Amino acid sequence: SSWSHYFIMVPVFFIEKEEEEDDSVGNGNASSSTTFSAYWSRWRKRRKSGSTTKNGTEEKDDEHAKIKGIGIQMTSIFVSMPNGKTVITFNNANKKKDVQVTIDSRHRTTLSDCWSRVQNELKKSYSKLRQYDGQYLAYSFLDQAVDMIGPVVKELRKAIELETESLSDQKYKNMDRIHMLRDELKNMERKLKQFLRLLVHVIEDETIRPGPTVYLKDVLDNLENCDEEVKNLISICESADVAAEKFERGQMDATLYTLTVISATFLPAQFLTGVWGMNFVYMPELDEEYGYRMFWSLAVVLIISMLLFLNCGRLRA
Repeated sequence: SSWSHYFIMVPVFFIEKEEEEDDSVGNGNASSSTTFSAYWSRWRKRRKSGSTTKNGTEEKDDEHAKIKGIGIQMTSIFVSMPNGKTVITFNNANKKKDVQVTIDSRHRTTLSDCWSRVQNELKKSYSKLRQYDGQYLAYSFLDQAVDMIGPVVKELRKAIELETESLSDQKYKNMDRIHMLRDELKNMERKLKQFLRLLVHVIEDETIRPGPTVYLKDVLDNLENCDEEVKNLISICESADVAAEKFERGQMDATLYTLTVISATFLPAQFLTGVWGMNFVYMPELDEEYGYRMFWSLAVVLIISMLLFLNCGRLRA
């Protein structure tokens, strides 16, 4: 049979974080405004948590606060067919500006070396990767790519939880960050759909032997779970918009209620002013010695009655 190859594009997701700024006082490269901003941010976090020292939880919060997006690195895999004895891979990693990625719960590495787990398995003479052909090796790349999605989703979930708590404390003043996370998640969801279609196509392809196909079905199940988690995070971000709109409506309703109570409270006094301000010749109340006092007595009694009637306690609520 003639020589051919099987081509697969595998996405690797990772967290893009903001560049760290040196906020130490003795660093000459850090500007005074940058140093002040760093100290101010730390002071607010310490005041909110009620602590005077920075603990491990706050350091994790700082890490989640540095998230600025979801990056994607594409890895191309060529598998020789039909024998599957040759596998060629390459990616577009930039080693000059590398980032840290989490392979699983125990291992972290750089993006340019994200396939280190597969490489380490190949170094072992007893590993399955050395016993089987290139199709099983291609499965290992797909499996690791899916495994690296889990830590990304976990970190995003924590960042979204912290952001929603912050929005609630700040009365939903700035929604830019939660909108950024939502847009990044939607873009990730689109890429995951393409990844799902790729796995389905590979599983259904008759040129792939049944052995790797069995393992690929497990990879597909894991990827579907990741896709569901991403959709859940998107719904959490969208629920923050609903909560913000509800909060704004509540604020507007409270303002309108306050204005209504104030207007209704002084309406009796305005009525008395209108009646006794008419230019009729004979108005017996105008000649009374205590007419002015009588006006204010009636006005105060009516104002208090209106406040009790309108339940002024709702103003505090």
